[in-house]
Amino acid sequence: GDDTVTGVVNVTVIDDVPSVEIAPAVADDTPATDTVAENGANLSGAITLVEGADQDATLVISGTGFADMSFTLNGAADVTLVRTVMNGPDELGVLSVTVNAGGAASWTFNPSLDVAGEPSFSFTATITDADGDVDADTHTITITDGANPQDAATQSVTLDEDDLPDGSSTNVPALTQVATLAFTAGSDTLGSFVFTGIGGLDTDANDGTAGGTIVWVMSPGDREIKGYVNGDAMTGQLAITLTLGGATSIDPNLAGNVTVTVTLADNFANIFADNLQTSFDLGSVTVQGSDGDDTVTGVVNVTVIDDV
Repeated sequence: GDDTVTGVVNVTVIDDVPSVEIAPAVADDTPATDTVAENGANLSGAITLVEGADQDATLVISGTGFADMSFTLNGAADVTLVRTVMNGPDELGVLSVTVNAGGAASWTFNPSLDVAGEPSFSFTATITDADGDVDADTHTITITDGANPQDAATQSVTLDEDDLPDGSSTNVPALTQVATLAFTAGSDTLGSFVFTGIGGLDTDANDGTAGGTIVWVMSPGDREIKGYVNGDAMTGQLAITLTLGGATSIDPNLAGNVTVTVTLADNFANIFADNLQTSFDLGSVTVQGSDGDDTVTGVVNVTVIDDV
């Protein structure tokens, strides 16, 4: 009744904090990364979320090349958001994230059919609880080159000088022959078909004898080659023309035909003197195509039969 005593109780409250972890699609020694080929199978992984006591938290998926995806972790309903991932003008694929009502989350990436080069992109999952505590995790996906395109089998065309208007057995339609080169695209669109040059074509119809020179000229667009005799393009006569045609592009994983049309317009100065319809091998041309990552080639051999 005469004195008082006191005691002090200290109270501490430890703040709860959220956490997030992005699991890889393929469990290996690089958990922060995944790799997939263009037009490959989808990648999928879990996003492990711990919201903590300070609810309702928010989850934001952000990255370069796509707009943010934002979720409120209130358990109301399953939510899936989808974004197309861009690398400049190139579409890398589609990233989707699902958060279900129970709080589980997952991601899926569907790579595009045709991607230039071997680019990478990253996405970051950031969770923020009701009192502002934050945690984040980042995952990187690299898109590699897919299946390679396939070369065309070598083709041959033969023309006969006796089909010329002044030949021994005139047949004008036979003066034009078409070689078909069948290419197959890989995982990228195949195109940009051109002749690679004139180096494979014979420049001497007489094998060293004077008067048999053939002058070859390729067009600026590398899609036409002309051969002249008795002079050059300005002074000689046009003897033969090779023109590139057919498919200008082939869609991924499909086949397409590129043509080389060969038209004979004049005879060559062959001095075989054997009274035989001797075959003169004019050589070959190579057609090249590209898908931006890889190149393909196809060869056409050209032969002209001497008239007697």
